[in-house]
Amino acid sequence: QIELFAGYAARKNMIDIMASSDSTHDADILLRAAGRNQQADMFMLTSTSGSSVNFSGITRLFSMDAPLVQFDNAANFWINTNATADTYLHFSSFIDTYIKWTYSATGTLRYIDISAGATSRVRLGNGNGFSLEADSNEVYVNGTATINGAVTVNGNPITVSGVSQAIKLVASAAGSSAATYMSFFDSNDVRKGFVGDSSSSNSDIYLYSDTAGVKLGTATNADTLVVSGGSTLINQSSTTLADAALKVFQADASEEFVDWQGAVGAGNAIDTAALGSYYGKIRVAVNGTFKFMALYNS
Repeated sequence: QIELFAGYAARKNMIDIMASSDSTHDADILLRAAGRNQQADMFMLTSTSGSSVNFSGITRLFSMDAPLVQFDNAANFWINTNATADTYLHFSSFIDTYIKWTYSATGTLRYIDISAGATSRVRLGNGNGFSLEADSNEVYVNGTATINGAVTVNGNPITVSGVSQAIKLVASAAGSSAATYMSFFDSNDVRKGFVGDSSSSNSDIYLYSDTAGVKLGTATNADTLVVSGGSTLINQSSTTLADAALKVFQADASEEFVDWQGAVGAGNAIDTAALGSYYGKIRVAVNGTFKFMALYNS
């Protein structure tokens, strides 16, 4: 055992271990704890809380044989506090496996890159909000991700695979007071329409357009089916619109406008009984010109 003590001088105790070098040779100092097939630990300690162990001017700090380099009870572990270039903390001999702090002279744009290979870098930074990036263009979250705040996706679609209920929107209230829906906006932040439960006064689901019409259709000439256990209501609620509540357009001149389907017979919805007495008439239009359809009591 060798112990070196510093004597008191000028209010500071100091021991300098120095190796000098010339212009062609390096100067190395090796501090090593060696044990014969036994564990050998080396400690760098300070006697007072808040004191520091400083590595100044060191470009590489590594452990050659030991499986662990451990820093205990340190409030801060600094790597090159006065850096004027990017700073790396490497975990292996591979140069692309590291944690890197990106230097910024103005301090306005900084990043921390975590790399486990040439195409698996993740970036945390303060460039435009808080960013999480991956060189492989994919970020995997194995588990549930909870995000308290808005999420903006630029330039790419959102794909959900492997589940029947791909997107679940949950309101902040329950019952008829619940309101949650999906909106559609243009590049000027003008809403074009929405789909969902937009009212906290009822439980209706809306398909609504703010700026134009609503179109339902298919590209294969298949039927557009309205499935309902109740009535299908067409409501033209304006008293000044001066337009029909329902318009039916038929491009095939050889086919009918309406095909009524149901049970045929006396007393059925398609009734074959003789007409009863005249009741009145309903105003309709043919190509925009008013006409009338007669109604009968039976």
